Amino acid sequence: MPKISLERREDRREAIFQAAVDCLAEHGSAGTNMRTIAEAVGLTKGGLYPYFDSKEAILLAIAERFLETQVALLAPREGVGARLQLEEFLESYKESSQDPHATAARRAVVDLWLSAGDIPAVRTSIQQRHETYLASLAALVRRGQDEGVFRLDVPPEHAAGLILAARDGMLFQSVKLGVPVPIPQLIDCLRRALVDYLTATPGAGNEKLVNN
Repeated sequence: MPKISLERREDRREAIFQAAVDCLAEHGSAGTNMRTIAEAVGLTKGGLYPYFDSKEAILLAIAERFLETQVALLAPREGVGARLQLEEFLESYKESSQDPHATAARRAVVDLWLSAGDIPAVRTSIQQRHETYLASLAALVRRGQDEGVFRLDVPPEHAAGLILAARDGMLFQSVKLGVPVPIPQLIDCLRRALVDYLTATPGAGNEKLVNN
């Protein structure tokens, strides 16, 4: 049996990945399994295992891809100030909330974390997501303070934690409680409230709090 080239293997892995996202968008997490994914990509169920050994492994790959994409949005960009970059980051979440594929993937990942949080690989994924997100957001806020556009008396980790709590809260309410959450409108409110609070004003917020 001829060996599959590395390039061909990567192409097939990506095709499985995209098929899984499509299945999640159409069937949800409960209706997506290795068989439905295999059928969507044109393979047998056994044909998936050399690439992903379980549905959970595919969902973790989706979670990791999403994390990489989001963290990339927070990386410093030449000529782009921290305030604008923070606004663009929140805007990107609002836009993706209206993308059925992105929303389905997020919901599936939340279901995975809630139902399998005691599995070491899943627990590691949750911790990595939180720590990486928190550090990247805090670094962005800190950069804004260094640029003189954000108040110095707001601990960057607190602002970062608020953003994560708000985003995750919206998703949790929508996924687990079935609440019709108006995410675009809430993100607009969060952006205005957060940026207004962080933005430096003459004569205010120019001293760091001690022991905060």
